[in-house]
Amino acid sequence: MDDNDKKKIIKLIQEDPSMDHSKIAEVTKKS
Repeated sequence: MDDNDKKKIIKLIQEDPSMDHSKIAEVTKKS
């Protein structure tokens, strides 16, 4: 996972604070 992926995930978390770790993991797997 590179910095761009981290930025995407941070943005997703900021937009949806209720997002849980399993969803975040799904996002990291896709990227």
